[in-house]
This record gives sequence, structure tokens and C-alpha cells, in this order.
Amino acid sequence: MKFGIIGLGKVGLSLSLYLKEKNIDFFWWTRSLNKKREFENLIGKAKDSPISLFEDADFIFLSIKDDEIENFLKDLNLKLDKEKFSVHLSGSLPLSILNPLKEKNFKIGSFHPIQTFPLPSSLNFKNIYASFIGDEEIYEILKDLFKNDVKIIKVNEEQKFLIHVASTVSSNFFVFLLKKAEEILKKGEMNLEILFPLIQNTFENVKKEGTHKSITGPAKRRDYNTIFLHEKYIFENFRDFFKIYLEITKGILKDEFFREIKV
Repeated sequence: MKFGIIGLGKVGLSLSLYLKEKNIDFFWWTRSLNKKREFENLIGKAKDSPISLFEDADFIFLSIKDDEIENFLKDLNLKLDKEKFSVHLSGSLPLSILNPLKEKNFKIGSFHPIQTFPLPSSLNFKNIYASFIGDEEIYEILKDLFKNDVKIIKVNEEQKFLIHVASTVSSNFFVFLLKKAEEILKKGEMNLEILFPLIQNTFENVKKEGTHKSITGPAKRRDYNTIFLHEKYIFENFRDFFKIYLEITKGILKDEFFREIKV
């Protein structure tokens, strides 16, 4: 089976590097001339057009921006004489966005790697989960392609959406909070590195004990004097962050209160 990748952003390039590492032949195309010049030495010559890629590949990964997929497919003048397969990699778009391909005898699917892609790397497709909706044949192809590197879970549209929301909260929001912690440390001419053991230990605790047992700190202990001192400092020095700090603290206090009532 011949694979193709449309779009060479961080996700598409990571997938390309993964396939190359596995010695799996693939075609690729991007509309960016700069990326074509930059990546041809890395992953091979690009296709001249998306049409030629669709004609030569059996299985196509659509790794273009969410808000571009609909128009891209609308403008794609395909005339194919055999069944093909295609998936989009979006976490937020429904499977139905690929209906124009389904009408052209494609088997379709939504394959969303549950991963963050700050930098392109083949490692981004190793030891991760991915959600999947679509035709069973595509599921079997993906399962064989990624073997032990990606655990693919079948979901419905609601579950897929919830995974995307949870991924945003757990990844992007977490990094935002670390950024604020870094800004606080810089007030004392310190850097974020001193928190790395604490952060790592917190993640290990969550893996072993779950989220509730891993929460520590003044709100967990109901240490109101310390909470007041923190809030006062943040209000005076990081007022844009004050409401966020307040709401998270209130959330922990409320969660602890109701758990005590249940006990």
C-alpha cells in the first residue's frame, strides 16, 4: 500500500519522519514552496500537486489546517477509478468533513493523535494514544501501520470532542500555568528548572494514585493564612493572573469540602 501526506506542518512532518524511520514509502505535498525546498533533502521529493498525490497514493493523511479542509476538498477535482482511503488528523472536526471524498468512492476516517507537537519528530508518534472514527478497513490499516507505537481507541463523535477539550486543558492550560510560575520565580531571579523534580513527581503521583490524591498545597490543607498571602502577592504583582488563581483555589477548596461531606 502506498501512503500520502497532504500538509507538512509539525504534525505532517512528524508523521513523515515516522514513516521514513520505518522504511515505509510515502508521497507528500504542501503548498508552501519554502517547505518543499527545506524538506526535500530530509524526506524526499514532494509531489507537484495534490491531484498527483491522490492519484498515486492508496491511503492519504490530510494534515492541513482545520479551517482549510472543507475548501481544499471542494476545490479538488478528482476522477478516480478505484477505491482509496483517507483520514483527517483533526481533533475537533467531525468525520463528515470528508464526505466529499466518500462520494468519490473513498473509505474515510478521523485519526487524531493524542499528542502535543511543539517540534517535529518521529517520537511524536511513539507511545501515544489516538482516537479513531471511521471505516473498519481503515482502522485495521492504521493498527498495522503503527503497530505497538500508537494505541488506537475507537470513539464516537462526542468522545472525540471530549478528548480534544481534555487535551487542551491538560496540555496547553498546564503549560500556561507553568509560564506563570516561571514569571513568579523570575521576580526572585530564579528559573523554572528548580521546579522540574516537583513537576515530575506530581505526574508520577497522578499515574499511581489519580488526580485527587495528588493534589497538595494550602488549599488542600485549608491553610487560609497562606492562601491569603499568596492571593495578596499575586493581586499586587500579577493582577492579570489573579482571577485564574482565585478560581483554581476555590475549585480545590470546593472539591475537598464536598468529598468530606460524602465521607
